[in-house]
Amino acid sequence: MTLPKALKTPCRWIGGKSRATKTLLNYFPLSPIAEYREPFLGGGSMAIEFTRRYPDKQVTVSDYDYNVYCFWKVLQESSSSLVSTLLEHKAMAGDTLGHRKMFLEAREFILHADSCTDPFAIAVRFFIVNKCGFSGLMQTGFSEQASQSNFSEKNIRNLLHYGQHIQNWTILHADANDMLSYDPCVLVYLDPPYAKVGKDGKSFVYGEDGDMHKSFDHDRFCESVHAHTSPMLISYDNNDLIKSMYSDFHQETFDLTYTMHSGKQYREDEKERKELVLWNYNTGAGVLDI
Repeated sequence: MTLPKALKTPCRWIGGKSRATKTLLNYFPLSPIAEYREPFLGGGSMAIEFTRRYPDKQVTVSDYDYNVYCFWKVLQESSSSLVSTLLEHKAMAGDTLGHRKMFLEAREFILHADSCTDPFAIAVRFFIVNKCGFSGLMQTGFSEQASQSNFSEKNIRNLLHYGQHIQNWTILHADANDMLSYDPCVLVYLDPPYAKVGKDGKSFVYGEDGDMHKSFDHDRFCESVHAHTSPMLISYDNNDLIKSMYSDFHQETFDLTYTMHSGKQYREDEKERKELVLWNYNTGAGVLDI
């Protein structure tokens, strides 16, 4: 089953790179690559596109958010059962009121799933909340429009394509700092939480109530990156602090607009948005030759 080109990611993801995969791939090294690693998997757009272009290459991905990990692992191992269960939930939900109730129950489950040992149950409810909420976040509110357009039978059935596409991935639940490498043939693509988010400079969009953004140690991460020697490509928020922390890396910016928010002021601000891209290999940016 070939993944249709129109399918970029199965999830709605703030900070996702579905609109930037072509741009970022142009920054990949020219040297041979045996393995692609992505420690901040999130919505998976980059890893999906890499596998689309290079299906025979080893891909190792991870996400420290256990809910995200469970979704991808279940998608890989039990996509048919996942689809069947989600279709059952959709049928039982029926109208808008039913979808709201389904969403609220799923969100409550996710936000209190610390003791849950059933990855399948987490994956089902993660997808429901991701598709039926305002922004795809686990602490978001219900959106009637999102539930109608995103939690559709077509989008649910498309999970079968994604499940087949990622069959050969190695999917881990690991700290990003432990996913780095010294191997010159291992390319690590890193898309860490932004260092500054929102007008007050505080992060708020990763994990329950933003806890994974708030607790993410950018200094430790920078030290880990500099302690390893494999080729690394990093996409970050464009600010002077990050530029100074990675002053020894090649640096460029590119336009990147997100569409998860519909507010007028947000749309105006997005017109000026720049994404920072950093890389540590001396061959310079270029089209991947593997």
